[in-house]
Amino acid sequence: MGSAPLGSLLGGFLAQGWGLRTSLLVTAAGMMLSPAVMAASPLVRLGRRLPP
Repeated sequence: MGSAPLGSLLGGFLAQGWGLRTSLLVTAAGMMLSPAVMAASPLVRLGRRLPP
């Protein structure tokens, strides 16, 4: 939750520079890619081998 203000600021700059429709499409594409990034993360493998 700490990075939400930074994302809002970046989204505002993106919308101002490229337009609202383009910034929403970039945001949607980024949200669709986030599960793939999390699946490729080394933290996924760490969660499978937690100590008892």
